[in-house]
Amino acid sequence: MNTVGEDRVKVPVECKSRRNRAPARKRVSKRIRLIQADAALSSGDVKQAATLAQQVLDEDSKHLGALETLAKSLWRSSRFNEVVAAADKLLALNPYEPGYYALRGAAMQALGRYGEAIECFDRSRELPGSLDSLRELQDWQGGLLSEMLASDPVFRASYAQNARSACEAKGFKFIQEKSQDQWHPTQFDRTWSYTRPS
Repeated sequence: MNTVGEDRVKVPVECKSRRNRAPARKRVSKRIRLIQADAALSSGDVKQAATLAQQVLDEDSKHLGALETLAKSLWRSSRFNEVVAAADKLLALNPYEPGYYALRGAAMQALGRYGEAIECFDRSRELPGSLDSLRELQDWQGGLLSEMLASDPVFRASYAQNARSACEAKGFKFIQEKSQDQWHPTQFDRTWSYTRPS
């Protein structure tokens, strides 16, 4: 039997090569499957993309790339409850990514869960379009609230007693605009003076 001499231990060549090759093969196949899933998603084959992403997740349930690809394919398939579950997993792994909140908010909006959608869009304010979505949802909720006050006497009575709890009981969420109470620099000659916006 052929052996390779290492300092104190002699390992058969066949065992050594097999032992080193197996993990690399798994890593490559995960990466290749994810690349294939992204390609399938780009070509519009959302079912194949979801299948390939799920195969990667079966091996590594915390693989961000596979979770993102799965969430995108679920979104394109209009499987919004599953998008919410995937976004929740993504947020558990990386709670500081505003894009995951935007994805969850869009899925909540598609499911008609507008209060939760507003909370998610509020957490993703720095992304382009999120602030517009947030304002649009709040305006839409304002219209619904007006309709309910005009047509539902029970809600109107509840609203008269405690507006906040009546709205929350119906699933409404209204977010206050972030304060513009920041210091802005103004330049005079060579010195900086800080003024408060009024």
